[in-house]
Amino acid sequence: LRAPKNIIIEHNLNENETNLQQLLERITRYGKDRNVQLLQLIDLNLLSSQSAYDEKKIFETLKERYDEYAAYHRSLIVYDLDSLIGVNKSESESSMGRSSNSSVVNQNIYTYVRARFREAVIEATVSPNDAQRVEKWTIAVTREPFLLRQFCVDVGFTQTKHEEDEMEDERRKSEDLIQCVKCRDFYIENENKMGSCTHHDGFIYDNASADLAYYSLNEATLYLCKIESEAMSNSDRRDAVEREKNKFKWICCGATLQSGAGSTGGCKKGKHGFTDECRRSQQRRNQRQPMQRLDQDMIMEWETACRQ
Repeated sequence: LRAPKNIIIEHNLNENETNLQQLLERITRYGKDRNVQLLQLIDLNLLSSQSAYDEKKIFETLKERYDEYAAYHRSLIVYDLDSLIGVNKSESESSMGRSSNSSVVNQNIYTYVRARFREAVIEATVSPNDAQRVEKWTIAVTREPFLLRQFCVDVGFTQTKHEEDEMEDERRKSEDLIQCVKCRDFYIENENKMGSCTHHDGFIYDNASADLAYYSLNEATLYLCKIESEAMSNSDRRDAVEREKNKFKWICCGATLQSGAGSTGGCKKGKHGFTDECRRSQQRRNQRQPMQRLDQDMIMEWETACRQ
């Protein structure tokens, strides 16, 4: 038999519900609908009113309130995670650019609340006397996205479709390889910083032709490989080949196109990818590709942009 699937029900907040005090009206109304006998609010104001400033007194107060909550058949306890726990935010600079980090401030209180949250109980069976049905509700309130994600993961709370998509998007940005159309190298989106991509942002032209004919990178590279192959099979062609190898120039900087590994590099530095390429990557995210290679359409879009 399959285990029953948990279902998430989402309701948007009202415009006036901008803090916990304003949200309490909704919570109280819900408690009345469930006929709860006790509603407990655990926040910083409670700890202050009980002179709970040291850790021992804090946990004594938390335990007292929880024991009261547990003594009733139908009860509801609300934890204000922002005031009880808090989030520490910091920024750091590195060679890869600026990064931000978030961490839990009061780890011990966080661990306690997390354990209590897991103990919430709703009886699946309805007794003949519905008033005796056990319903112990626990609500965690936070406006910090980091704390919300961390708490939901730690208590094993069922994710919404939006949260699943966000986590998949974060995983993709930190793991999936994307091939850059500008330098043809692979990169990870979260590590894509300014200066990581060295490339040419112009087109290639034939400096030896009367009309300075345009060549794509693939066409010019294929031509160089072909004449090098001819030189290997015909020694009389080597001098002519050496002259021909220098006829392809980059319009952006005048550098000569090199064949093989020497064809990498460029005169510009920036971030990997460009607008159209990023748009295509966005469209292909749902395909769950661990490695996104370039396709011909993407290459053509970049080369067209270089000619404009």
